[in-house]
Amino acid sequence: MVAGRVLLDGGAPLLPHMHRLGVDPGAINVVFITHFHGDHTLGLPPFVLHRVFVDRRPITFVGPSGLEEYLEKLWEVSWGADWKRVMRPQFKVRYLTAKPKGTVSGLRYETVKLDHGTMGSNGYRIHIGGKVVAYSGDTEPTAPLDKLVDGADVAIVEATGPGEASSRYAFLLQPRVFRHHGRRGQRPAGDRGLRPSSTAPSLVGAVAGGVAGALVFVALAGLGGLLSSRVGNPIPVIVLAVAGAYGGWLLGVIVFGAVRGGGEGEGPK
Repeated sequence: MVAGRVLLDGGAPLLPHMHRLGVDPGAINVVFITHFHGDHTLGLPPFVLHRVFVDRRPITFVGPSGLEEYLEKLWEVSWGADWKRVMRPQFKVRYLTAKPKGTVSGLRYETVKLDHGTMGSNGYRIHIGGKVVAYSGDTEPTAPLDKLVDGADVAIVEATGPGEASSRYAFLLQPRVFRHHGRRGQRPAGDRGLRPSSTAPSLVGAVAGGVAGALVFVALAGLGGLLSSRVGNPIPVIVLAVAGAYGGWLLGVIVFGAVRGGGEGEGPK
């Protein structure tokens, strides 16, 4: 949500959060869609229901190629035959395929094609109130992201998606986003003193956690084996092996967090 009238994607549960925060769903006049994954669109049907029956002010959706086809199918799946027969005639909507540069509802915007799985994603630079808001949707720490956030006053960046694990870790984006914002003396939106993540504490924590967890598992499984051999029943070894696996995992997570957190806390502020 930007300036009370621009919505950036529509993940669920959208409408309840708007009501909880005191945001008027009818005041939204433009929605920018980055891509068609469900976590960015499945909150839209209840929002559209509001715009059909409660507030019928016009609204514009801007998004990738195929926007109208995708959203109209989503509305039809949500309400079946009633969508076209009853609801669609009352929905004052306009669908626009995003241009490299364009204007919608009095706002200037630029589109940057970003990397995100096989689908890709549209990133948007929106000019509003003399400021530039850069919004990525889901993406990866690749070159197009640099172009999107360069010189922006506010950068809203996500980093989740299919692919290698490294493509899903938001902390990998922090140094890159912070570097670009540093040119304008700005910190990324939601920043709490972000800094490049050190791999050394993570590696030490992973090793320490793994060893601690393995020791717990081996000890409990061994005890279970000893008890089972004495009573002639496999239940003790099964129960204690399961307990050891869970206890080992839990201890490993705790140790990893303690080592990694302590190591990063010693870094520069």
